[in-house]
Amino acid sequence: MYLLYIFQHFNPNFNMNVFFSIILSSLLFMNCTSSMQHAELSQIEWENGSSLPGDNTGHSHKGLAGPIVGVSNGILIVAGGANFPDKMPWEGGVKWYHDRVYAYKINDGNIKLFKVSLLPATVAYTANYSANNTVYAVGGEDIKGATSTAMTYKWNTDRNELESSFLPNLPLPLTNGSLVVYDDKLYFIGGENANLVSNKIYVLDLQALANGWIEFLDLPLPLTHTVALINNDKLYLFGGRKRNEGAVSTLYNQSYRIDLVEKNVVGIAALPHGIAAGTGFVDYKGRMILIGGDKGETFHRVEKLILAIHKEPDPLKKDSLNNEKADVQSAHPGFTKDVWQYGEEDNKWYSLSPLPEGSPVTTTAVMFQDRVFIPSGEIKAGVRTSNILVGNIN
Repeated sequence: MYLLYIFQHFNPNFNMNVFFSIILSSLLFMNCTSSMQHAELSQIEWENGSSLPGDNTGHSHKGLAGPIVGVSNGILIVAGGANFPDKMPWEGGVKWYHDRVYAYKINDGNIKLFKVSLLPATVAYTANYSANNTVYAVGGEDIKGATSTAMTYKWNTDRNELESSFLPNLPLPLTNGSLVVYDDKLYFIGGENANLVSNKIYVLDLQALANGWIEFLDLPLPLTHTVALINNDKLYLFGGRKRNEGAVSTLYNQSYRIDLVEKNVVGIAALPHGIAAGTGFVDYKGRMILIGGDKGETFHRVEKLILAIHKEPDPLKKDSLNNEKADVQSAHPGFTKDVWQYGEEDNKWYSLSPLPEGSPVTTTAVMFQDRVFIPSGEIKAGVRTSNILVGNIN
């Protein structure tokens, strides 16, 4: 009101409408300027950088879900994983777990396969993280079920080979969890086995391995398939999933920021929709990016049919439901191509340009210099891709 008095006192031709137009324009300008400051959006150009090699008989690679993925000493590692090499699961196909290691040399953003070797054992759906020139892979599963094994993998540049070593086992077998490394400590988030879905974060101090994994805190929700990122000394969790006994799974749109020093969990802006099994990374400017994932439409349809099949006593109706389930799975449209950026300053989600082609889930995005690598993964029910997606970031 004081500003209004000044205008009236010193301007005999004062016009009230003009005054309020000036104020409104100023507020709009301030708001736009503030939004621009808070929303420096990442520009990502996607390309297929390479692919997993075929076998000696000339057959192309089927691709892998849940591979170990990371970068060590400039080498991109893609190892283990699972697929259906013969038939799709609704056709009676059996999931195979693998132990092959593919090592790609990264040179100016280009990747080239130069060595193939073997893991100590078959494994898939590990929680992966790259730090200290080391790839950490914790939990996961093999043909027997979830495992508690924790491993490190490091590329020996002198011997040109991948070296592995064991870390202390998790307190219990867990697959489909997430992993971050912060302040020389490993944090394993969520996960599941045949008996439970975990709401725990376990921590392993790399400087005190004899202490083993210790319960760090309880999450607000039990979850699997969440995207976990470390940024500005905080842990961020985006989305995820929880299986439910006798009901369809819950897909979360919840997001959390966790102070790993104070151990406090804060809910932040929810995702635009529930999503699980996507990938994510922090780019070289500190921007948090969430890529793809499963929105659950087809997944829930299949789950409902499975529940109906289990309850149906009539063999003919059961066969009909099984056929319907196979039709739904075989017609899977693929996972969302959406790419989102979380604005840490203004607690908002921003939509980026979508992926140009099939979106891989159940894999790991790994940042190296100004590029992100997303190797293989599942692109629709039962179907994997052998491509290694590369995002050039501006």
